[in-house]
Amino acid sequence: MAALQLQESIKARFSQSEIALAAVIGADMNLSLKEKVVQLFLQLDDPLISAKEVQLLLQVNADEPEISVALGECCSEDILEKSTSTQRALDKDGIALFRNKNIPLQRLKILGTASRLSDNSVRLNFTIDGRLIRAFAAVDRLDAVAGTGQQRDEIVKHVKDISAGMKSGVQVPNSVILAFNDEIFAWANEVGESSPESWVICRTLGEWSTTTFPGNPSRIVQEVVPIELDIPYRSAAFDEEKCALLVDGQQRTAALSLVDVDETPSFQLSVNASASSPEQAKETFRVANNTVKISTDFSRALLGTLPDAPGYVKQERQIAQAVKTLAIEDKHSPFYQLVKHPGVEGRGFPIAYNTLFSVVSAFENSSLDFEGSASNLARCVSDAFTIVKDVWPTAWGKSPKDSRLMHGAGLRAIAGVVVDLLKVQAALHEHDLSRPEIWPEMKNSLLRLATRVLWTAEALNGTATQKQNYIKEIQTRQNTNQDIQGLTNFLVRESVVLEKKPKEKIA
Repeated sequence: MAALQLQESIKARFSQSEIALAAVIGADMNLSLKEKVVQLFLQLDDPLISAKEVQLLLQVNADEPEISVALGECCSEDILEKSTSTQRALDKDGIALFRNKNIPLQRLKILGTASRLSDNSVRLNFTIDGRLIRAFAAVDRLDAVAGTGQQRDEIVKHVKDISAGMKSGVQVPNSVILAFNDEIFAWANEVGESSPESWVICRTLGEWSTTTFPGNPSRIVQEVVPIELDIPYRSAAFDEEKCALLVDGQQRTAALSLVDVDETPSFQLSVNASASSPEQAKETFRVANNTVKISTDFSRALLGTLPDAPGYVKQERQIAQAVKTLAIEDKHSPFYQLVKHPGVEGRGFPIAYNTLFSVVSAFENSSLDFEGSASNLARCVSDAFTIVKDVWPTAWGKSPKDSRLMHGAGLRAIAGVVVDLLKVQAALHEHDLSRPEIWPEMKNSLLRLATRVLWTAEALNGTATQKQNYIKEIQTRQNTNQDIQGLTNFLVRESVVLEKKPKEKIA
């Protein structure tokens, strides 16, 4: 976190009187560094802070490593405890956060309404000081490797813009969406008052009220009841202790971490909540962000983590699951660790997620039969492109500027050729893609194509035909629909011509 942003975050979390108190503790010459740290956590109101923030609050000359040693000693003596998996607004992954070990849970009680929906599920609505939300709702970022999480990384500029609006008094009109963990959520009339302290208890404060359509009392317009939500609460809660997921509203709640608490002591946000499983939370996020635009690759990658999907997106889900298998799960896939898959950290991946999604779509949308199985689809794409990799080994895995095969246009165009060749072979072998003779025939066809098509600058030292085709048809193609179609047509045309010629034995 940048220094100015860190200062803003401290002013958003602590009042001027608390910051002054911390400075007094830091200036006390009678206290050792460790004792100053202990007093800081005892005197402030349940802080959850990093070593850098301890240094800034105490205003001591000790550097961050010395502060970390003192914090570590406090943890070993059971005064403090730390988490490296809890993520506050705008924090990077892995930051160690510390808190007082000996502060018990409290209960946060919120008044609101419950509404019964047409499917008989219940939606909860309330307003709350937005600063409190992240103390009981964790942000679950998309982690494609683990198959969990659905939030985007916060866009700092956007967060700062929202923060500036909040500071000027602009209210946020759209609701934050929360999903309470349905395993620890209960209605008071079902469990009584002896439930575990980690549970969220919802109490109705009256009878359900029903309004009906004018002139048609059998048609229900609305069913509502006033409620009290009784939530386990601690300001310094670790993520694994939180009872809800922040499904939508990450950036709005993050913006409050940059708003001075003295200038804006409270900022109300409206909340729309339900008791949901993690899978239902993912689906809620995906639906909510069909109107709040998220990137196509992120939405598709999220779909690949869902265990099920509505009928209208089942095919896309199958494609997304196959892409996930090819890109980050199957170590034998030719695409493994070559794809910039949302949720996978790192740089230098030569293949864009949406390019591989388009490649897999070409297979799925063809007449080839994968029996509705994402694993069958992934296996076929893997087998086919393993052959592509073998036929043009010097072009595979390079950056798109060095190999036009790895460019979006190149991969999508060769996918079109491969699908056409597979359809021919499938028709000759009773549409059974498991027949072993299909793949050598397809490889021979691509080897013949390689006598006329190369994808790198080595083509300039190849045959006259390879050189001409590279300069005229391959080198300048861009990732536009027109160029992709043009390159596909060229490759198919070349392949058809070669298939009609007498077959020569290929070494």
